[in-house]
Amino acid sequence: MNRANLLNAKSLLASAALLTALYLLSTASEVARGELALFIESSAEVIPFVFLAVLAYLGEKDMCLRPFAVLWCLLLVTAVALFSFGLGVLSISEPSRPENIPWEEAAGMAGLCLLAALISLLGFLQRFRMFCARYLPLDPRSFVHALALVMVMAVTLLPMVPLIITGTPPLLSPSVLQSLDEMQMEQSETIKLFAYSLFWTILGSFMIVGLFLKRDLRQSLKRLALVLPTASQTLIALVLALAMVVAFSVIDEGIREFWELMGWQTTDPELVMMLFKSALTPVGALVLSITAGVGEEVAVRGVLQPRFGMIWPSLLFASLHAYQYGWDALLSVFLAGMAFAFLRRYSNTSTCAIAHAAYDLTLFMLIIAGIS
Repeated sequence: MNRANLLNAKSLLASAALLTALYLLSTASEVARGELALFIESSAEVIPFVFLAVLAYLGEKDMCLRPFAVLWCLLLVTAVALFSFGLGVLSISEPSRPENIPWEEAAGMAGLCLLAALISLLGFLQRFRMFCARYLPLDPRSFVHALALVMVMAVTLLPMVPLIITGTPPLLSPSVLQSLDEMQMEQSETIKLFAYSLFWTILGSFMIVGLFLKRDLRQSLKRLALVLPTASQTLIALVLALAMVVAFSVIDEGIREFWELMGWQTTDPELVMMLFKSALTPVGALVLSITAGVGEEVAVRGVLQPRFGMIWPSLLFASLHAYQYGWDALLSVFLAGMAFAFLRRYSNTSTCAIAHAAYDLTLFMLIIAGIS
């Protein structure tokens, strides 16, 4: 084994060891809860994708590692599909009798999840990547970009499946709301979980763009467009946030009236607020706004937009909200995402993060004050 292969093998083993250690600690946390347990648990949504990125970058250099990367990618797509299917099935079960499941709807959900997963695998085909490269800054020959395309397609399509089948966001269904209420953590724990999740999201974003694997720290910051914003950029972000609050108060009302005119189901704002109970305090609102604003912008506008353009990441951004919002609210989320995408195009991710956090914080504070 030459020196390059040896380094790749060591990197792979180190990553595997880290992943294994984190999940062993996460499992142990089921018994012994504490600060470390909460910190480790908050990594569960990020670490699998980081491990895929590590495998992808190593596989770019060493063909022998590519089968492991592809296998892990397939496992991740399967996990996302199973999560969407499981949450969808729970949403259509009876709260008092969860074993009573409408099997026709469940079968439709399973079939659509399978179809969405299979469509995402088109990213493995070079001809499909060449087609995408006509419109996106993707390298169709890049192994890293191939795996990224598969995962982005999967994460865009699969979260929408329960909403497509049932017409109701799964997290707003009676059975899921009841389950979430039974699992409700104390507010202090929830706030800590938000903060820890932000740490893992930022760290994961750096790793996904190749920190220490393809880029050094300075190059990674440049790739993510993370800079120290100037005073004028900060002012622009704050003005945009306030303008969006005013604009979307009109846009949301217009969308809702159009949906009602068409006889389509609208998102129940009272049920949505039940999901954000922990944020309906000044401290909770501040932490959740920073977590969502910074984390989502670094991941979506920082990691994805340079490779997938403005529209696709905005669709993915909206799709990730399909578990909690109906189609009317998703349209609003997509339009908000496009506003941040334009800001990212003409500025940087840091400015987007400030605008997004300020926008969310203003909305939460208006709700707390009883104005919205």
